[in-house]
Amino acid sequence: MRAASLSLVLLAACASAARAGLDQSVDNARYPTAGIVAHREYRAMGRATPESCALFGGRVGFKDVAHVGVFYGAFNLIDRGDPVFYDHVGFDVRVRLAAESRWPALSAGFDSQGWGPYNGDLKRYERKSVGFYMVVSKNWRSFAGDLSLTAGTNYSLETRDDDRSPDFFAGADWFIARRVSFLVDFDAARNDNAEDGIYGEGGVYVDAGVRVLLGQTVTLMLVFSDLTENLAPGGESGRELQLVFADVF
Repeated sequence: MRAASLSLVLLAACASAARAGLDQSVDNARYPTAGIVAHREYRAMGRATPESCALFGGRVGFKDVAHVGVFYGAFNLIDRGDPVFYDHVGFDVRVRLAAESRWPALSAGFDSQGWGPYNGDLKRYERKSVGFYMVVSKNWRSFAGDLSLTAGTNYSLETRDDDRSPDFFAGADWFIARRVSFLVDFDAARNDNAEDGIYGEGGVYVDAGVRVLLGQTVTLMLVFSDLTENLAPGGESGRELQLVFADVF
């Protein structure tokens, strides 16, 4: 009986640890949080976005203070003609500078992976990569669920369009019933407001999503992108689907 009880306790602890890993959000609907992938944990991700785009990649955590990620994708996958693969691989490196206490957690990083079709002439994605960034996140727990707020500033290296302004972003994640998150991201789009009739038209970007924890190692997220219809020329919001698998080695 004692051995059986100990086994149940260990199983519960392992399950809690697995959930804790996925509970640690490293991104909101689109933009980074101050979260870091845990030591020896890896997360594999696949995301389908408008324009028949697909993005695949993964991250690995080190010592609970840093993670690195690699991403690659293509667009026009489900369409007539040949698919178009991205010109280069995207990289994500994030380092935690300060753990959360009564003050927010602080992280800094570099992310070269943008979103949507890639324009080879302007050397940019439809939604620019974050580039260099600093971000703070703070969490609160209550009977109504866990609330996480994030704010950050960034400088994208996708500047061939002559829009070199630093940018600002913010996000919120409301995690309820230990299974479901409601997410929203705000992007000031200061680096994408040229009103050129191709990309950002001088407004802001707002993305929202619902993320569900499936079992202990998988999350599924549905994202409603560009709710402000700031992206030219279509001026319509989009839908995206993301699947993440997490485990340790």
